[in-house]
Amino acid sequence: MALDVVYAEITIRGAASRNNPQKHAAWRCAGPQCRRWHRHALCISGMLHIIAVLSFIGVGSWVFQVKQQKSAGTGSRSACELEESSGSNVALCPADWLIYRGKCYYFQEHPNTWSQSNDYCNTMDSHLAVIQDKDELEFIANHSQESRWIGLFNTTPGGRWTWVDGSTYNEHKFSPLNTSQVESCGAVKSSKFTSDSCQSSLVCVCKKDANKTKPL
Repeated sequence: MALDVVYAEITIRGAASRNNPQKHAAWRCAGPQCRRWHRHALCISGMLHIIAVLSFIGVGSWVFQVKQQKSAGTGSRSACELEESSGSNVALCPADWLIYRGKCYYFQEHPNTWSQSNDYCNTMDSHLAVIQDKDELEFIANHSQESRWIGLFNTTPGGRWTWVDGSTYNEHKFSPLNTSQVESCGAVKSSKFTSDSCQSSLVCVCKKDANKTKPL
C-alpha cells in the first residue's frame, strides 16, 4: 500500500508539472534583465557584422590598388623594385628607376655639365642613355618635358657623333645633329635629339641593364 501511495504522488506531481505553464516559463528568458541581454546580443552581432563588411571593403580596396599599380606597370616610380616579365625571366630595377625593354632608366633632376652627368651615372653602375631606336626615344621623351643629357658627344666641329658605348650615331635612323660648338654633346627634348655645349648645365637620364632573375 505504501508503494502505491508513493507512485500516486509521483504521478500527480508529474502531471501537475505538465499542466502548469508557469513552471515551464521559469526556464524562459522573460524579464527586464533578459531583454537587456537580448538587446546587448543584438548590438554585438550588429557590430561584428559591420566590422566584417568594413574588412571586406578594405581588402577589396587594397586588391584594387595593387591591380592598379600593376596595370600602371613600368611607367611609375615606386619605393620598391620594379619588375618586367620576359619569357621565363624577370627583370628587376632599383627603386626610383623606370624599366623599359629590359633596361633601367634613372631621370636625374639636378643640372650638371655633360661630363659631370656621365660621371654621376657611372657612380650608379650606369651611363648616360644610349638610344637604340625611335621607340626608346619616345619612351624617354614621355617621361621628361625638359632637355636632358644623353650619352652622345662630338669633340670636333663637323666630326662624327659617337655614343658613350663606342657606337656611331646613325643619321639615317635619326635626324642629323648640328655641330657648331667646339665640343657638342647630345640631349633629348620633345622626342627630338638636340645638341648643346658640353659645358651647359642640364638634367640627364642614366641607363643600365636590368638584373635578370628566374621567377620563384
